[in-house]
Amino acid sequence: MKTTNLLTKTMIQVVMLTMLFGLTACGSDDEKPKTQLCLVLLIIPVSCSSGSSAPDVQPISTQSQAATAGIESGTNSKSDVRPVVTNQFDEFEGNNTLDNANIVQFLSAPLDTAVGIEISGTVYESDDVADFFIFTPDRTADYGIYLCADTCDEFVEDDAVYVMIYDQSQTTIASTPIGTIAEQMISAELTAGLAYYVEVHGYNTGPMSYSYQLAITD
Repeated sequence: MKTTNLLTKTMIQVVMLTMLFGLTACGSDDEKPKTQLCLVLLIIPVSCSSGSSAPDVQPISTQSQAATAGIESGTNSKSDVRPVVTNQFDEFEGNNTLDNANIVQFLSAPLDTAVGIEISGTVYESDDVADFFIFTPDRTADYGIYLCADTCDEFVEDDAVYVMIYDQSQTTIASTPIGTIAEQMISAELTAGLAYYVEVHGYNTGPMSYSYQLAITD
């Protein structure tokens, strides 16, 4: 009987020491929080990790990325008004075919500045029906090619002339309406480094010469 009591006391002491050791290990502040197994009561393993897990990181949405990119790039809208650097020319004869077109060119300018060419000339239905010009843009962009009205802020609207643009192979890219009262204006995307031709054709000017101001601008 005494042997049994002694054995029981010994087992209880072992269990109590084991529990005390486990609880001490779980509550220690000397080390960073970590997950470990603790013995509680009947030496049952339980997790005693402390501290909270890191919050989930939400990805930036595609829409937010696009908006940020737009702000950082500083993209200008079509309604923005840019200063224009213009090079002016007077047409000279003979320039009545594609092969002897007057050479005109843009001036150099920063990318945030528009570039333009203005050409003054005349066409005459009987003996000077067409004038041709050749130029090479130094930037790829949408260009306006048109005849100025009282100022180059407005387009001529009539049927006395038409305007046509050709690529470097002398193939027609676009033209204003022929024989119809319409704005004498063309819009075309032109590629930097390639040659283009513009024709002002006075097929319906009558007995009088027709004075014009041709504008080309990006």
